[in-house]
Formats: sequence, structure tokens, C-alpha cells
Amino acid sequence: MPAQTSPDVDAANDINIADETAEQSAADLPMEPPAFQPYLVSVARKRRLSPHFMRIVFAGSELGHFGTDGYDQRIKVMLPMTLTHPETWHSRQPWADPLLFDPASIAHGGWWDQWRALPPGRRNVFRTYTVRAVDQASREVTVDFVLHDDAGPAGTFAATCRPGDAAVLIGPNAHSTDSALGIDFHPDRMEPDGESGLLRDQSRTAPTLLVGDETATPAIAAILEGLARDSWTGRVDAFIEVPRTGDFLRLSGPQGSAIHWVARDDAPRGARLLTALSAWCSHTAIDNPHDSAAAGDPAGINDTDTVTVITGTDTAHPETSEQPARTIDPIKRISNQNKRIFSRPAPPFNPATTYCWLAGEATLVRSARRLLVNEFAVAKAHISFMGYWREGKAEL
Repeated sequence: MPAQTSPDVDAANDINIADETAEQSAADLPMEPPAFQPYLVSVARKRRLSPHFMRIVFAGSELGHFGTDGYDQRIKVMLPMTLTHPETWHSRQPWADPLLFDPASIAHGGWWDQWRALPPGRRNVFRTYTVRAVDQASREVTVDFVLHDDAGPAGTFAATCRPGDAAVLIGPNAHSTDSALGIDFHPDRMEPDGESGLLRDQSRTAPTLLVGDETATPAIAAILEGLARDSWTGRVDAFIEVPRTGDFLRLSGPQGSAIHWVARDDAPRGARLLTALSAWCSHTAIDNPHDSAAAGDPAGINDTDTVTVITGTDTAHPETSEQPARTIDPIKRISNQNKRIFSRPAPPFNPATTYCWLAGEATLVRSARRLLVNEFAVAKAHISFMGYWREGKAEL
């Protein structure tokens, strides 16, 4: 006689069978690729853009599926141990993590936990950068580096590397549904009038303000190109502080964009940038009754600074489009005798509708955010801000 079971036991058995079936079905499904993964690359070529900017083009066999979401997407550049820890690493093995390129490790996105599990003296150094350009067909990724006088490991690598030198990019996988992680430019997340946010089509018409130092310049350049690609129609103003006037670059962007370059020279970091930003906000504020031509210097900056007025999208290849800015049309020198620098009157700065993106040195970013919120009543929800680094401290 077969054994009898209670209804509760039968139900439990049914649940167990259902669980096993679900697990089996899940095992049969293809695994979602990780959002980010390590790519072994080598230096293909490099070019000095200005005294403080170096462009490096990396090549790698796996870069055909490197993500192309654009804007200010962050990646990690990992440097070989033989460069960054020569005094503690005596092997010819440049990558301390033996599983860094293991297929199973890549599939599970394990590089970060594996890196943290290594002894501190045996970890590859890495730094955060912005993707400048991706060419999947050529399997190349471009990254712009800032060269400081007191260069750290990444700056030293950028200054001294030669074609063929190895590195690792921890970057997005285009096959992943989460490949856009690491992008902080999100005007569609503004919350006007208590609503949940702007629709993407609405955000394309929103006035946009970009503010940063030299470390944010590659991200600002990538954002401008992304806006042009997406047919942005809202006014875009970018304020960028760089070490010297020789670091002013020619950037491409959407129609009518204005790039306000500020040379720091020997002034404290951010001082001239904040002065220029404050003067511009005051001058162009929507409730400012003064005529733009009669109100004095419209950008609030001295006659050693320049403003690039972009009258159309520069479609040149990124490898050649960023030449140092020259003081000829459409780049015009601001002086006391030249007040009308724009080809059309500057639209008003409206704190209620402007989206602000701030990045660079942490103290500078914090000060710029306080300026916009406290003095010009920009809603906090309208500001994206990222401290890329803190003066006097390494990233790790």
C-alpha cells in the first residue's frame, strides 16, 4: 500500500519541484554581461594637446564591444605594477590579480573585490578618467590626461608612455543593459514645479551650465559633443578653469554653445572661475533689468581670458578637433572695447529652469554649488556635482 502524505507535505513537495524547475530555467538563460569589465589595451599613439593636456589612444582586441553611451562616462585606467611599484614588485607580471582576465571572473564582474583582497603593496594603481572617444570599428578608446608639474603615477604614465606600452581599462560593456553606469550628466532628472522630472525631449531644450577645472575638461568636451549628437536645442554655457591660456582648447558642441575659458595662472585654484561664474549669473539673471551691452564685461573676466562661441557643430574627428583656441572668429577676445562678444543677445539665466553640472577638485565644486544655490536660488535638484579629486590627496 503506498504511503500516505498530508496535503501540507504535498504542497511543500510541489513548491520544491517548482523551485528546482525555476533554478534550472534560470541556469539555462544566458548570463547578463557585467556593466563594466577589464580590457587589456596598449598605447597606440599619443599627442600633446596643450602644455597640460595629453591625448592617448588605446587599442585592444576586445574594444569592439566597449560601451559608447558617451557624455561624462567614467572609466578606470589601471597601470602595470612594473611602473607603479618597482620597489616592491620584482616579477615581470604587470597585473597583480591572477584572475583579472579570467573569463569567469569577468562574467561575474569580480575585478573590484579581487583587487581589494590583494595586499596593499601588491595592488595595481588605477585612476578615474572620462571616456573621450570610442571607435569600436578600429577597436580604439581615447582618453585625455591632465599633466601636472607634480605628476602622480597616472600623469607620469601619460607623459612617459610609448606606443606598445600596456594598460588596462575598466570600462563599459556595450552588450550590458547597464552599460550607461558612471554617467552623471542627467538633465532629465530635474524636478520642475514638484513634478517627477523632465521628459528627455523636454530636457533637450533646457538651458545648461557646465562648470569645471582642467580635470573636468575632458568630461565637458564629451558632454558638448553628446549634446550636439542628440540635437540639443537649449542654450549651453561652459565655464572651464585651466592652468594657463595655452591650455584653451577648441571644443565642438551644439549650435550656439558658449565656452568661457578662465586661466588660473598664479591665482588660488577656483578663485577666478568662481568670480567669472558669479558675474555671468548676475549679468544674465532673468530679473536683471540692465541691457547686456551697457552692463560692462558680460562674463566678468579680464582681458586675458577668452570665450569660444560655437556657431555650429564641429564634425572633425576627435583626434584633430581640439587645437588650442586662437583669438580669431569665432573665438573673440574680451576687452573693455569689445563688449558684444555674442552673435546674438545672451538669453537670460533662469535659475528655475537651468540644469547645472559641476565637476573637478572637491573644494571648488562645493564652492560653486553653494554659490548657485545660496546666491542665485538654483534648486539643488537641478545640480549634478562630482568631486573628481581633492587637492593634496591621492585618489586611493
